[in-house]
Amino acid sequence: MKILVLYIKKRWKLILICAALLLLLNGYFFIFTYEKLQFSDLAYLDVLLIFFGFVFLGADIYKFWQFERAVGRFSSEQMILVDRVKPFLSPEIQLILQHNEERYRTEHYRQAQQLSELSDYIAKWSHEIKLPLSALKMMNERNEDRELKGQMTFQLERIQQNLNTLLMASKWQNPQNDLELTKVSLDQAAKAAIRNHSYFLIQQHVEITVQLAALSVYSDARWLVYVLDQLLSNSLKYASDSPKVSLSAKVVEQAVILEYRDNGQGISEQDLPYIFDKGFVGNSFRAGNYRSTGMGLYFARQILERLGHRIEAASVEEQGTIFKIYFADTRDFFLLT
Repeated sequence: MKILVLYIKKRWKLILICAALLLLLNGYFFIFTYEKLQFSDLAYLDVLLIFFGFVFLGADIYKFWQFERAVGRFSSEQMILVDRVKPFLSPEIQLILQHNEERYRTEHYRQAQQLSELSDYIAKWSHEIKLPLSALKMMNERNEDRELKGQMTFQLERIQQNLNTLLMASKWQNPQNDLELTKVSLDQAAKAAIRNHSYFLIQQHVEITVQLAALSVYSDARWLVYVLDQLLSNSLKYASDSPKVSLSAKVVEQAVILEYRDNGQGISEQDLPYIFDKGFVGNSFRAGNYRSTGMGLYFARQILERLGHRIEAASVEEQGTIFKIYFADTRDFFLLT
């Protein structure tokens, strides 16, 4: 019934033309052959015309139904397969589609090659720049001006953090070649992220509480540490006067929930639904504060989703933020023991 209603909406002009032709033919015989007209013959002709009309419309309805099913109107498929709709198209349209497909494949391959080359270049550059960066750190150790030394150390550490973020972001563009799903200790992952930010945590006198016991999850260690790096980085950017960070975890129905909590500036209610969107910086941008690029949490969610995890956030302004990362029990899926 649904397809019939849809067909009438799409083909109402064709139906009206068929009905008009039938009425026109009857009118012609009735007006010009009235004296010789046998109404039984006219009725017989109408029955034949209506029969063939229904056959024609039935075939058209069936073809219309096949086309609608092919394009996915009555299915849950999100992509329309060109091969499924080609039989309903003219040879000229099929030729155009084939030409466009070839151009698309060529362009897609070219862009994939460029992205791969750019990712390789960034990775190579990131590794090469570490040598002069390490040399600058060693040179700064001989700096006798304590104030200048502290300022230099701060900036060098920021460069190191941004360099690590750049390297991981470039790898994220093609992560399927850089994933290693294993049993990961949450405690070790948290401590690795804390070590990465140790200088800033000490400088800002951040009080850290880690209560992860011996809980482990099935994930990629490097990418998980990267996500925790982003959360710590945000806490440091928007820390309160007496900053505190806590990490804890619990098991709920064979799944592990990691809770990351800080007491920083928090996130406004209107900004909270969009913090994981690409490039979103919220009130920090509108207030003239450009510390946020809007990419850290975006990358974090994308990575977690790629790994089969989920992240949620809750926050109150001037009170802090809570992030919860949900790890499903995926041992059977990854054939791990």
